[in-house]
Amino acid sequence: MVDYKARQELNALSKEVFGSSSKWQKLVSKGYLDPITEEVEEYVPGETDKDGVVGEGFTRKVQVPVRLSNGVGLQYTHKYHTTESIKAHMLERKVQLAQLKELVEKMKAEEKAKKDQAQLANQVQSEASGSAL
Repeated sequence: MVDYKARQELNALSKEVFGSSSKWQKLVSKGYLDPITEEVEEYVPGETDKDGVVGEGFTRKVQVPVRLSNGVGLQYTHKYHTTESIKAHMLERKVQLAQLKELVEKMKAEEKAKKDQAQLANQVQSEASGSAL
């Protein structure tokens, strides 16, 4: 059982991260499905440059979801969070969301600067060119 103060803190954190104040309760009580993965080695071919020269390829290990025996669906395992693990997960996700928002704002600012610069260049071009009449 979670005391009132901790529940309110988890509700507020859940509202901020998931958009719903009760989502954390569902993850604790009902759990979630997590796909079963296996590590597979895959070959990555080298890149081709403009002269047609192929770079050297390499192999890497990747996590791939395990398919059912009929090959149609994926295999899942049912996992549950504890109140401590869901709090840690939400705090980690909050940091990731903050970084993502910061990146989006940075990209918007760069896009705005490019747009302003292009508009200024067009204005200078139109003023410098004058009229043909």
